[in-house]
Amino acid sequence: MDDTFSPGKSKDLAPPYQAIARIYDKMMLHVEYDHWAAFLTALFDREINPPRRIIELGCGSGVMAEKLSRCGYQITGYDRSQAMIAVARGKIKDDNLRFETATFADFPTEEKFDAAICLYDSINYILDYGELIKFLARVKEVITPGGIFIFDICTRWNSFINFRGFFDDGEIDGWYYQRRSDYSSKTHIHTNDFVVYPRFEPSRQQREHHEQFIYSAGQIQSAIKKAGWKLEAKFDDITLRSAKLHSLRVHFLARNCKF
Repeated sequence: MDDTFSPGKSKDLAPPYQAIARIYDKMMLHVEYDHWAAFLTALFDREINPPRRIIELGCGSGVMAEKLSRCGYQITGYDRSQAMIAVARGKIKDDNLRFETATFADFPTEEKFDAAICLYDSINYILDYGELIKFLARVKEVITPGGIFIFDICTRWNSFINFRGFFDDGEIDGWYYQRRSDYSSKTHIHTNDFVVYPRFEPSRQQREHHEQFIYSAGQIQSAIKKAGWKLEAKFDDITLRSAKLHSLRVHFLARNCKF
C-alpha cells in the first residue's frame, strides 16, 4: 500500500470535505450536472403546482443549486462542511441562492419549501437506519402539504462492481490528490480515503476518511413510509425510467401527503 495511505489516528484526519473543498469542483468535472439539473426540472415540471422554493440538503459547493437557480428556482442550500459552504458563497453571487452551514440533524425547520432535494448519494452518509428515519421526518417538517422530496442513493451493486479497491489520483491547480475507495459486502460500508497536499510537499498533506452506508432499496422504502412520506416513484440513475435490480443509482420521489 502507498505510504500516503498508511493508517493514522482519527485526530490526524480533517473533517470530510474540508481538505478537498478547494479542488472538489474540478475533481468532479466528470459529473453530468447539466443532465442532472434537466432531470430534476423535468420532475418539477410534471407537478400540478411546480415548485419554486427548494431546499437542498448536502448542497456541497453549490453546483446544482446554481444550475437550478438559473432555471428560475429559489434555492436554500445547507451543508455540514463549512469549507464547502465557503466555496459556494465565494464563487456564486445570486439573489435566488442562500447557503448555510447545518447538518442533516440540525438544519432549521421554521422556513417552508415547495420541494427538497438531496443528491449525489449524500443520504448514504447517514450510517444508522434510525437516524435515516429521523432525517426523512425532519425534511417532511419543512415541506408544504403536497410538496415533494427527491433524493438518490448509491446502490450496493454500484459499490460492489465499481468501488472495491478503487484508486484515483491527479493534480489540480498545484494540489496533488489521491483517493482510495472500498466496499464491504458484509457490513455494506463504502469508504473513501483522500490525501491532499501541495505538489512536491507531502509533509503538508491533509487526510480525510469518509464512510457511507449503502442501503438496499427496500430499506429506503421502509424508512420513507415510517417517516410519513408517500413513495411515488423510483428512477433508474438520472433517467425517467423505473429503477431496476442492477441500477447503479436510484432516485426516489416521495410526497408529503396523507395516505
